[in-house]
Amino acid sequence: ALNCTKDHDPLAAPGAPTRPVVIFQGRSEVLPPIRTLKLQSTYVDEQFLQVMIKGGLPFLKNLVIVTCHERYNPFLLPTWPEVFRRLPTLRLGLFFVDVHMTPEEFWPFMRPDLPVIELGFCTPSVFPSLQIESVMKMIPDLYSSTLESFFLLGICGLFCQESLVDIVRKCTKLAKVVVEPTLLAETVTKIAEAGRSRLKTLVVQWMMDRVTSDPTRLRLLSTDDIQVLQDHVTSRLEHPTEVALHTKMSPNYRLDIEDFI
Repeated sequence: ALNCTKDHDPLAAPGAPTRPVVIFQGRSEVLPPIRTLKLQSTYVDEQFLQVMIKGGLPFLKNLVIVTCHERYNPFLLPTWPEVFRRLPTLRLGLFFVDVHMTPEEFWPFMRPDLPVIELGFCTPSVFPSLQIESVMKMIPDLYSSTLESFFLLGICGLFCQESLVDIVRKCTKLAKVVVEPTLLAETVTKIAEAGRSRLKTLVVQWMMDRVTSDPTRLRLLSTDDIQVLQDHVTSRLEHPTEVALHTKMSPNYRLDIEDFI
């Protein structure tokens, strides 16, 4: 695997300052057998696509593209169909980290003709979280037959309850869901019901529940509540490999996008 995402330079000497990486510039020979490649989106240009088209990465199985802050869109390049003709089994992952785009600006990134198997959003503020809710409503129409893993990190969970359930229900290959705060307990139950025949991994970092006497108010779940809910979810899923539900975040804890790409 080769990782060329934000602040990571695999070619730099230990302790050396971070420098821009120009991927495969001037290289015509076949590269080492790289099977997984993780790139910040600005590294994905026409030159890089031509390397794949001409057989420079014959062993590549997984390509992960991370968009961080910028709005450069590598999916506007016209040669993607040729890439997948050359590498028909290539699996594509898309991650958006702290991007401030409107839904209209997002659409060109979300090409339904490309086999996106991993999709993730990481938003640390409310404004892009609300934007992502609109984007999430379109995901089942775009990737219902390809999406296998979905990550929702940051603070956007509370705004995306029903759209998240809809993704689990309609994406027929979805096997892994990881969500950072906040989900309601009832939403977690709906996710388990929607994905019971195929969901293998469900991680929810922070959950709350409605106050019985006043459903407009929310409360943290007790340890006993969490255990009951986890047992219920585990029983609904068929042979899950991981069910991890939490009632609150540990001090100074945040899920890191680098843990998943």
